[in-house]
Amino acid sequence: MDVYDPQTLGIVVFGGFMVFSAIGITLVSTFSMKETSYEEALAKQRQDSDKIQPQRSDKKKKASEKKNKAKKKEEKPNGNISEPEPEPIPEPVVENSEPKAAPHVEPEPEPEPQPEPVIVSEPEVKPKPVVPEPAPKIVECAVPPTVNAVVATLAPSPKEKKKKKLAKVEPAPVKPVEVPEVVVKVEPVVAEVAAKAAVPPEVAAPSKAEELKTEAPTKKKSKKKAEPVVSVETVNAPQPSPYKTMVSILTSSSFNESEIQKLFEIISKKAGKDSWQLASQKGDPLAALKKQLEEKEKQLTAEQGNVAAAKTRVRELTKELSSAKSKMTSVETHMSSELSARGQEISALQARMQDSNQEHVKETQQLNSKIQSLQEQLENGPNAQLARLQQENSILRDALNQATSQAESRMQSLAKLRQDCVHLNRELKERTAAQHAEEEHRKTLQNRWPAAEEQLAQTKVSHVDAEQALQKKLDRVSEELREAQHGSTTLQAQADAAKEQAKTLTELQERMCATETELKDRCEELEILRAQLSQEKPSVETEAAVQAEVQKEVEHLRSSLKEKEDQLTSLEAELHQLREELDTVKRTQAEESLNRVNEANTERREYTAEINQLKTSLKEKEDLVAALQAQLEKMESAYTIEAEPPFENLERDARMISLEEELQQLKEEMERMKAKSNELREKNYAAMEALASAERLSEERLSQAKATQSEIEQQLSSFQTDTRDAFQKLFPHISIETHQSNWLEAFTHEAQKTLAHSPAEQQHTESSSDLTDLQQKLALSEESQRSLQAECEQYRTTLSETESMLKVLQKSVEDGELIWNSKISDAEQQKQAALDQVKVLEETIEKINAETQDTDQLKGQVMLLEAQLEKQLESITISQMYAEEMSQLKALLSETQVQLVSAKAEAQEQKAELSLVNSQLEEETNKVQTEEDIRQQVANNYEQAQKCIRDLEAQLEKLQAAGEGPTAELKERLEKEKKLTRDLGQAATKLQQLLKSTQEELDKETETVKNLQEQEAEESKEGTSV
Repeated sequence: MDVYDPQTLGIVVFGGFMVFSAIGITLVSTFSMKETSYEEALAKQRQDSDKIQPQRSDKKKKASEKKNKAKKKEEKPNGNISEPEPEPIPEPVVENSEPKAAPHVEPEPEPEPQPEPVIVSEPEVKPKPVVPEPAPKIVECAVPPTVNAVVATLAPSPKEKKKKKLAKVEPAPVKPVEVPEVVVKVEPVVAEVAAKAAVPPEVAAPSKAEELKTEAPTKKKSKKKAEPVVSVETVNAPQPSPYKTMVSILTSSSFNESEIQKLFEIISKKAGKDSWQLASQKGDPLAALKKQLEEKEKQLTAEQGNVAAAKTRVRELTKELSSAKSKMTSVETHMSSELSARGQEISALQARMQDSNQEHVKETQQLNSKIQSLQEQLENGPNAQLARLQQENSILRDALNQATSQAESRMQSLAKLRQDCVHLNRELKERTAAQHAEEEHRKTLQNRWPAAEEQLAQTKVSHVDAEQALQKKLDRVSEELREAQHGSTTLQAQADAAKEQAKTLTELQERMCATETELKDRCEELEILRAQLSQEKPSVETEAAVQAEVQKEVEHLRSSLKEKEDQLTSLEAELHQLREELDTVKRTQAEESLNRVNEANTERREYTAEINQLKTSLKEKEDLVAALQAQLEKMESAYTIEAEPPFENLERDARMISLEEELQQLKEEMERMKAKSNELREKNYAAMEALASAERLSEERLSQAKATQSEIEQQLSSFQTDTRDAFQKLFPHISIETHQSNWLEAFTHEAQKTLAHSPAEQQHTESSSDLTDLQQKLALSEESQRSLQAECEQYRTTLSETESMLKVLQKSVEDGELIWNSKISDAEQQKQAALDQVKVLEETIEKINAETQDTDQLKGQVMLLEAQLEKQLESITISQMYAEEMSQLKALLSETQVQLVSAKAEAQEQKAELSLVNSQLEEETNKVQTEEDIRQQVANNYEQAQKCIRDLEAQLEKLQAAGEGPTAELKERLEKEKKLTRDLGQAATKLQQLLKSTQEELDKETETVKNLQEQEAEESKEGTSV
């Protein structure tokens, strides 16, 4: 990472700012919100009440003696009471003005003095921040300064009404301050002191709002009006008052939501009984305040319902997360087991390949040694035979000389020879019969020979045809592999495009959520403003301030949206750059593949030239061998007349032994060729299995992509239903049709109509000056709504476009799958056909082996014939016939040798073609590897882009948190939006993890395919070198 990169610097600065802000928030929350528990506060209050009870019992006895003092205290109820010092809190405190009672109250003398209850009021502000309200409550309360104003609310008699008229009490207005709650405790009359001292006070502070509480004793008037009333002296008592203790306890305690609600209901009931009856409802600000409180209580209940719904939603999301995690763990275990199994298979394949390689090396060495020995025999054989024949000729000449010298001795033995002639004639007759039988046997053999030659020719033709068919099928398979690779690249590109579109969809969904939440907030604010305007005119100024703040927030949100759009443009530019890089990489890859193909073609041409040279050299050697054999036959025919039978027998035996050895060598070579063909079959099977596994992986990836797409569509549908429900709640009188495509435009039009009708109704009730101000404010709010609606329509159009693109991508993916499946089926059919042809070739090879066995039998028969001919060497005619037969047999053997040599050459050509096919497979696998490397690079770039998007989302969330308005509704909705974005982010992370796992599996499989192809290439190279 570059340190001076503006993006990295911005991220670092933003992260530091967030860290410092989090530290500040934690410090403020720890030091400013230290509270005692509710139980401790109750315990303290009970202790104080226990201390006060005995003092009150003593004061009851002295109450009769102090009636005059009580009357004086009635005139000045709050004169000696010291106000409790307000505790320092961050929010402003209500200032209770206590005017003196002397100048304001003018009591009239009455004939019958009536005892009045003593009321001691000690108001004090007590803040309790527990639940955030949408807006701070402005409480305007007037504390009654004198006793007469409080007593007037309790006595319904006409005398007390006169007192109320006479007592011109001016209530001191308290400044409207944004405070949580004001709790006021007034001590009751002596009759109820003992009972209420033991009961712990219950105070409710639901959402930083406080109320003024005044408790007045309610007495039942009996028929006897002259009952004495004893006043309690609580002012001069040294112990602290229960009001102070209760206030101190409430300031240092913490409550649950249910306890706060209960306390709030009790205070509201008591306030409804006592404090709201101080003045008439005509033009009294207290009635308006009471109405505001009731409305705000309704809002509180609605917000609590929303909070419960959000909690249920969070629980559902946690359940979904747990299920998704369990699925991911099961998938990971399955994939790890598959990887281990594949690793074992690869190790077994490597061991097999090593063994086959070693065997192949040994076979090549043996063949080289045999070829050298054969060459030496070819060079040295004819010369040695000529020297031997010359020696035999010299020996025979010496023998002839000796025979002439011994002719005289032989004349003596003529008599003996005549006797032997009789015996020889008998033997000749027997041998002629045997010769006739042998001639018949030879004729049968000659009749069989052309049939065997025809079978050999047919096998050769079938072998050639099978080789050509195999070559064609190999070419087809290679072409289909190339097409499949191209299809896989296109599918990968489509998948990348689908991912990018999914990203855009998530961003558009977030924007839609933000805009719709803003619309809801604005609509609710408009309704609140209209209700307040219908109730109060002086609150227009405060609403104008609130609306100005709302407009500021709207402007702030618009600026943030512009920043987001700029960031999106930058991201699109980066994506364009990445695509250009991909195009360049593809071009370079295509050029490299073309270069490799050209190199392979050149190597193939070189190999074919070498093979042709070897064939020509073999033909030359065969011609030399044939010439030498002809010379030998001539020499043998020339010397058969002169030579004696034992020497000819020895030569024939040596030749037959050499021919048998050559036949054995040919058999061994045929067996080796069979073994090599079996190895090549195994390699082909392994390659086909690797291709099948790659196809399965591609299908699994496609299924995963479809599943993610279905999840995104479900989220879109749920989001649309949520928005419709929210609009229906805001405007219940407007009907929303779900089947319409432009339901939002119709809804906005009807909402504008309803908003336009509402100011027309208010014109009759309010003054002209207020109407102009209100109309201006409404016009501004409607303009903001229209702008937001226009943005929503833009987002809607983009969403529809993306959905159409997704549908097109789905269709293309399905078409690609169909094409891929058809290609796979064709390849399997061709594979089966090739296997059938291989089986046919194996059968032909077995037939050839059987024919070679027949030749072995023929050799045995030839040996028998030679044994019989040795006995008949005495007669010249029999020897001549035997020589002719030997020449024929030699010709037949030479022809079989030529056929075997041609079969070897064809086998070598097949090896060369197989090596070329393996090299092509290697090139294709290299191409696949390079493409996979490019995909990995693209995936890394994709991950980096997602990280940037996450950072931007975090910044937006922080900006939204920083730009929270004074209302709590905006905060709650922002929290909901954050939850939705988190859910989407989790879904995106799941998709990324799945993509990473599939890419890792692809890499491992490509490595295994590479290893197999390298081993095949090495073996093919060794075969070509042999």
